[in-house]
Amino acid sequence: MWPLSLEEKSKSQVNRKLANKLLLKADKSLGYKSIKGSPVILSLDGSTIVLDYDLLRKLYRTLKNRHVNTKIEWRGSAPVLMIYHHTGNWSKDTGTIELKQLPSYKMELLTDLPIIELNTD
Repeated sequence: MWPLSLEEKSKSQVNRKLANKLLLKADKSLGYKSIKGSPVILSLDGSTIVLDYDLLRKLYRTLKNRHVNTKIEWRGSAPVLMIYHHTGNWSKDTGTIELKQLPSYKMELLTDLPIIELNTD
């Protein structure tokens, strides 16, 4: 995984700051939390999901010496980024990681996010 370009990073940060200002003005009793990281629209094989790119990059760095397969699946009404990882062909050292999409109240405030295309090659 590569870092975001300066243009993508600034676009994401401007949207995040604007959304956080609006969240601060929201009703405190709703318990809304601020947006952290660099929110992006991640596109993979024609499906899209909105999530924190910084968190995804950090996760990929921890899986550095492993075989990784990534896909977007639908769980209920929301997409989930599924990351399947293993060490070798016959190894029992395998795992699955699920990254859920940002909550709908956050996505409504994020308007012009950069679109990042992931390759499955």
